[in-house]
Amino acid sequence: MTSRLEELYLEGEQAIKNGDFVEAIHKLEEMLSEDPQSCRAHNSLGWLYKTQLDEYERAEMHYKMCLKYAPNYPHAYWNYVYLLTDLERFDEALELMQKALHVSSVDKPSVHNRLGIINELQGNYESAISCYKQAIRLSLSNDFIEDCKRNIERCEYKTTL
Repeated sequence: MTSRLEELYLEGEQAIKNGDFVEAIHKLEEMLSEDPQSCRAHNSLGWLYKTQLDEYERAEMHYKMCLKYAPNYPHAYWNYVYLLTDLERFDEALELMQKALHVSSVDKPSVHNRLGIINELQGNYESAISCYKQAIRLSLSNDFIEDCKRNIERCEYKTTL
């Protein structure tokens, strides 16, 4: 049996898939009115406000609320770090990824890859290379490893410029 909150969440997610963002916001906000601490609703609203409405402050507020109420909810780390990276708030993005390393359900190779990207964007190529190498060491995916190798090659090239 599905609870009322689960139904609202699934309806909100279906509305997102259908491109009906107004309906999605309505369902997710209704969910928050019944459970203000719902990490899933906060995360999905954060995503909507960032990607569909370019309302970065509202998105950030929802990501922060999600992590406050559910610090082990992995999806919020990814969505929030993309927001911070887009806003060039690299120190905060690095700090967030360091916290993510302590969350068991977060993919560690991807965290190290993201740390590499953030360092690379800041021009810290040696640190970026170190992060990409750690991502490779932890990964079991050949495709991911090849991507990280390309990232290392790109950083090595950038050090010659």
